[in-house]
Amino acid sequence: MRLTWLGHATVLFEADDQRIITDPALTRRLAHLERRVPEPADEVVSAIDTILLSHVHLDHLHGPSLRRLGSAHVVVPEGARRLVPSAASAVSEVRAGDRPSSGSGPGSVTVDVVPADHSSRRGPHSRIDAQPVGYVIRSAGPSVYFAGDTGLF
Repeated sequence: MRLTWLGHATVLFEADDQRIITDPALTRRLAHLERRVPEPADEVVSAIDTILLSHVHLDHLHGPSLRRLGSAHVVVPEGARRLVPSAASAVSEVRAGDRPSSGSGPGSVTVDVVPADHSSRRGPHSRIDAQPVGYVIRSAGPSVYFAGDTGLF
């Protein structure tokens, strides 16, 4: 498995011919956050198979960054489907205990959805409420835990 940190909570996982990206923040500026290194080049973020989103806060579920990734399969916490741009090839809503599909065949990557402890609201004036999740990404080699913003606060 190859991991490439692209800034904030955005990590590109490459294993068994699968390209998975987490909580994409791919623009120069995102609300109060400003990128201190160049945005990832198009060739780095092209041909993404699966996008894993941990929770609905703007800095983790960001429409312009999702649109930049095109037609990948998007995995979101249950209740967040309507926030995903229409370019996605498929959208799966998940909760802890689920295993969304990612790849196929022997040796393919599996993703297990695990609980996360974080705010479930999009913002103070939003009606969107989706329980945050984390992900355990498993390949033939190592496994990786992606926590999003989980933790006590």
